[in-house]
This record gives sequence, structure tokens and C-alpha cells, in this order.
Amino acid sequence: MKGSPWLILCSGATGTAPRGAHSLALECRAGAKFPRNVRLDLPNFVRDVYYLPDRYWDLLEIAAYVFAADRLASRGRRDAVEFESWARDLRFVFRVRDPAFWRSTQVRAVNRPGFSGGCVT
Repeated sequence: MKGSPWLILCSGATGTAPRGAHSLALECRAGAKFPRNVRLDLPNFVRDVYYLPDRYWDLLEIAAYVFAADRLASRGRRDAVEFESWARDLRFVFRVRDPAFWRSTQVRAVNRPGFSGGCVT
């Protein structure tokens, strides 16, 4: 069963939701163009390791956005007897610091479309 489609735009990424799809803009960066609605506070962690490469920052933000989207994208009414809305089709668009790395064939092979939460669609 395919769920309701969602387009999740992260870190100021842009895109157009397909007809009939829901959209959700998420932002974790303070001072960004859009108001921050995802909180990712890592000051003690960063202070302990002193430096995080851009790819690590990207990965931490991607994880935070996926978690936030899962919590914010509706699954339907709470009082529904059946879970017909349980499945959702979440499509993410991320702005990252190292686009070449995230577009590489090695990363794309691991991040195959259709895999989410242990379910392959």
C-alpha cells in the first residue's frame, strides 16, 4: 500500500510538490531565511571533538530532518479504526555542504530509492 505523498524541503532547499502531495519545509540552521523549526543542538559533542567535517554535519542534519519529518507528517486521524494512512511516501530534498560527495556513486548505491524504516517499497 502506497502512502500519501509528501515533499520535505530541508535547509532552505527548493522544489515543487507533485499535484496532490503535501509539503513540509524544515530548517535547523539559526539565522536562515526560513524560521528554525527543527532543533539540532550539539555544542557539547562538537566541543569534545573540536572539529566535525562538513560531511558529518550533513549526516547529522539529515538524520534530524528525517526524524522531524516522521514526527510532523501526518499519518491520518488519531481516532481512525484502521491505519490506512500509516504508510507515507516521504521525498526529501536536502541542501548539503558537500554535494559532490552526496552525489557520488558510492553514496547513491547505499541510499537507494524506496528504502525507508526497514521497508522496501
